[in-house]
Amino acid sequence: MPSSRSKADVFRLTAADRDEADLVLRAAFERYVRQLGRDLSARGDRNLDRHIAEGSVFGVRDGDALARVLAGVLVSGIDSPEVWQIKFLAVHPDHQGKGLSGQLIAELITQARASGAREIRLHTAAMMTRLIAHYESFGFTETHRAPPDHDLDTNPRVHMRLTL
Repeated sequence: MPSSRSKADVFRLTAADRDEADLVLRAAFERYVRQLGRDLSARGDRNLDRHIAEGSVFGVRDGDALARVLAGVLVSGIDSPEVWQIKFLAVHPDHQGKGLSGQLIAELITQARASGAREIRLHTAAMMTRLIAHYESFGFTETHRAPPDHDLDTNPRVHMRLTL
């Protein structure tokens, strides 16, 4: 597992963090969504409120003591007690390259292991080769490739799994 550059506190988001989390998700995904030939929806993640209420959204702050901002967000899900999922991983472009996404992934792995989960699953667009390599550095392996489960774009998805 990669080492983080400077340890930041990873925490579970609350309803009070919702708008800030939405801003991080939008900033992080804007370029990616354009590369897929789509527009970023004005509605954002319509399930973000539910995920926060379930306690499945993690955040990490960056900056000095006076100006700490929410810089990264990981939205997880639990398919079953044994199988967790990474739904979204986003780091604001102004804060990328600092190891924050790795800290979010490491925290999710810790939480999943502590709960007795057997694996964590995810999928991402095949064009996201750097992100796929990042997941592989944590031990995720590709299980298969498939078309997306929606009709918003045609970029194949790489499905990955980490056995805990």
